[in-house]
Amino acid sequence: MVIMADIVRSAKCGSSWTEAELDAYNIEVVSKSEKDFFEEEANNSLEHVSKLFLEFEYVPGEKLPKNSEKIILHLDLASRVKEGQESLVDNFAGELLKFIGFESGERLVIIRYALRLLISGTNSVAQTDVCIMDINSSSLLLIHKRIENPTDPEPQVIAEAIAAFQENNMIRKKRDLPPISKMIVPCITMCGTSPTFYLVPITKELNKSVVRAQYPQNTTYVSKHIPKIPRRSSDGMKQVDNRKKILQCYEAFKKFVDRLEDELHISDDQLD
Repeated sequence: MVIMADIVRSAKCGSSWTEAELDAYNIEVVSKSEKDFFEEEANNSLEHVSKLFLEFEYVPGEKLPKNSEKIILHLDLASRVKEGQESLVDNFAGELLKFIGFESGERLVIIRYALRLLISGTNSVAQTDVCIMDINSSSLLLIHKRIENPTDPEPQVIAEAIAAFQENNMIRKKRDLPPISKMIVPCITMCGTSPTFYLVPITKELNKSVVRAQYPQNTTYVSKHIPKIPRRSSDGMKQVDNRKKILQCYEAFKKFVDRLEDELHISDDQLD
């Protein structure tokens, strides 16, 4: 019988995390229904999204029309990725976040942002593919990870969420602001053009356990939702009906980014 507290915990970079790290740090991923995950049915209005993108139908064998929007071009490239061209998925993910309004106010979409991950007393790295940053405070508000192996997606993005917690608190320390004791980090993994949504609660206890290579007493429950789309997940957003449902999930997910941003700003104001 394996005793979790006796598992050897090493200073792994974020991209090397596996299910073993989730066991080692008492982290469990729980799948939730659309309503339970988003706190509502994801049937948001898409009136602000261009009709051309919403209704564009791919016709087999035909080239894209010359008047296609850039987001359609990015989607087309991301849907035809070959080995060595995975950055096309990152580009599409970043452009999509901008296109549907995640980049607003002081927020910027950043590609390939490296985070320091302090683990087992050693400085390591957690490499994001796409993230959203509040450029005014440099706070990380969302982590977006491209997954090359769809059978084991969670550990890497969870490692990046822990690194984001550390990064945000390190920035707050430099600004003479009190640390955040708990942060729910919105995360997305993307396999091709099909997303999975996560809410990763990072606590002071979990972070300390990672830093000190210890087993936390309390279990961290990560919420997960895979959109229920009409077509195959491998079709991703190329199919119109899939695209509409996925976009509605993105819209419902925005509030968690807004919520984290508000919580960080409220903490900022405590010193005013």
